[in-house]
Amino acid sequence: MTKLITLRDYQNEAVERAANALRVHQSVLIQSPTGTGKTVMASAITQRANRKGNKVWFTVHRDFLLMQTAGTYKNFAIDYGFVAATKVANEQSPNQICAIDTLKRRIEKLPLPDLVLIDEAHHCTAAGWSMVIKYWLERGVKIVGLSATPRRLDGKGLGGHFDFMVTSPPVSWFIEQGYLSDYTMFAPTMIDTSHIHSRGGDFIKSELAEEIDKPSITGDIIQHWREHAEGLTSVGFAVSIEHSQHLTAAFNAAGIPAEHLDGKTPSAQRTAAAMRLASGETKILWNVDLFGEGYDLSAQAGTDVTIDCVVGARPTKSEALCLQQWGRALRPKKDGSNAIILDHASNSVQQEHGLPCEDRKWSLKGVAQGKKKKEKTVPIRQCKQCFHVHKPSPQCPNCKYIYPAQVREVEERAGNLEQVNKEEVIERRNKRREVGMAKTLPELQEIARNRGYKPGWAEHVFNSRNRATV
Repeated sequence: MTKLITLRDYQNEAVERAANALRVHQSVLIQSPTGTGKTVMASAITQRANRKGNKVWFTVHRDFLLMQTAGTYKNFAIDYGFVAATKVANEQSPNQICAIDTLKRRIEKLPLPDLVLIDEAHHCTAAGWSMVIKYWLERGVKIVGLSATPRRLDGKGLGGHFDFMVTSPPVSWFIEQGYLSDYTMFAPTMIDTSHIHSRGGDFIKSELAEEIDKPSITGDIIQHWREHAEGLTSVGFAVSIEHSQHLTAAFNAAGIPAEHLDGKTPSAQRTAAAMRLASGETKILWNVDLFGEGYDLSAQAGTDVTIDCVVGARPTKSEALCLQQWGRALRPKKDGSNAIILDHASNSVQQEHGLPCEDRKWSLKGVAQGKKKKEKTVPIRQCKQCFHVHKPSPQCPNCKYIYPAQVREVEERAGNLEQVNKEEVIERRNKRREVGMAKTLPELQEIARNRGYKPGWAEHVFNSRNRATV
């Protein structure tokens, strides 16, 4: 007999809104941040559908997510089978946990479900996913997608696959309510990605690895992990398998137990590594594109444990990918401590993805693409003693260091991490967003007046835009 799932208020609201939307629409997307229990919501939706006699299929894009989902179903005594080449089938069950690779090969030979739940639904624009989803939609199957970041790598939305989206409160609200952990972020002074080419909306990995896989950068990563995250359960994100292996070897050589995992690592080995991380035997797991989405350390390790620190060593143009990686550390800690995010990739500042807690507007239309126009922002100062980032002032508000009067700018030292001032970053991004939304010269002039900009600023911005579109 299944166990009744008690949802949190925000989870129950999302499920109810999705159920109401399905009465009108065939496909609905639920957006909710990493760590807020989307699989639990999916389990509740499964139970509701089963009570009406409906068959439900839950689809995932990685093999280890098959067992994580099965673990959640098992916790709620939900009967299930698998549609996956690596698992034993149970065709009599009304619920199936499905691997997309198997579905792509067998979709026309399989019976039709009544409802499909799609995990990490931002992947659904890939060719294989699109084919499977189209097949179901053409035959009247209802679909519910789940994603923390409902946006493609290139910024395009998911409106081609979903008719309606249910959005959650922002990450800041979840932190305030205690559903997610607060965090402290440190960012490097600079990483030069200006010469690295892009393909498919993100940096070319081979070029990126050549730039970032250097002993000096690796040494900084070890140094600052020891300074800010010594002893914390940590997960690191690397550019390539070779880069991840180099980082793992460097940490081990420094006396810090580390392991490397990637998509080719056998499932049993991944589970064993997770158990060693949970027990403290291993301090950091380095990976490549493996733990950015859907990874639940507790489920993998079979015990209640959280990721306390994320080490980002992979620059990316994808805000969605960046948020997925940072979100690994935001599950609440037993002692109430902050998560630590070490942004060695400069994604927060240089790639302008901002901070995890910023309020973001998600839309099925996605975001407009194109080169970001640079505008002068409020200057910031970097303390050379504690690396705190703050508004210009004679004294560091963090460590109270008094700047010498003759020094106009704080010297930057490549590789050092500085604590990110959340309010400052959010303010700068909001100002850029406001300018971007101003379409006419009077609107730009109004911004200039409010901010006290020099005469001619609005005309300069307006004329520059017109020249760019000629």
